[in-house]
This record gives sequence, structure tokens and C-alpha cells, in this order.
Amino acid sequence: EDFGILLDTLVTLDEKASNIKKTPSQQQQKSTLFSRIVVIVTGKGPQKSYYQDKIKSLHLSHIAIFTMWLTPSDYPKLLGC
Repeated sequence: EDFGILLDTLVTLDEKASNIKKTPSQQQQKSTLFSRIVVIVTGKGPQKSYYQDKIKSLHLSHIAIFTMWLTPSDYPKLLGC
């Protein structure tokens, strides 16, 4: 799996969220369109540490990315949150 495409898209989205002008009406729109985005990447593949380092280097303002290992029984619990 190539998470590079996902990370590139998240960087673009974060930049768009940061570039919304600060007029009162647009500020309200920003908080509606770009509240905080949380991305959870699961797995323990051979490239996990590479992508963890890459994620740390992104310094995103509006997007939080977490990596974790889940057991099969944990997936429904996560999706239920």
C-alpha cells in the first residue's frame, strides 16, 4: 500500500484549511468546513517506521494522524466511536 498518496492529499487539505481568509464570515465557514480532522492508520507492516517518521515531519495544523496496531476485534470499536 502506498500511503504517500494519502499523505500528499492530507498536506494539500491542511494547506487549503490554513489559507482560508480571516474575514468573520469566512472564519465561521472555516470552523464548519475544517474543524479538526483525525486520521488513524492501522497496521504493522515493514514500512511503518518510515511512514511514522514522514508523518512527524509534516507539521500539520488542522489534521492529526495517529498510527496504531489493532486486533480484528478492535476495528468495530474504533469505527463505533
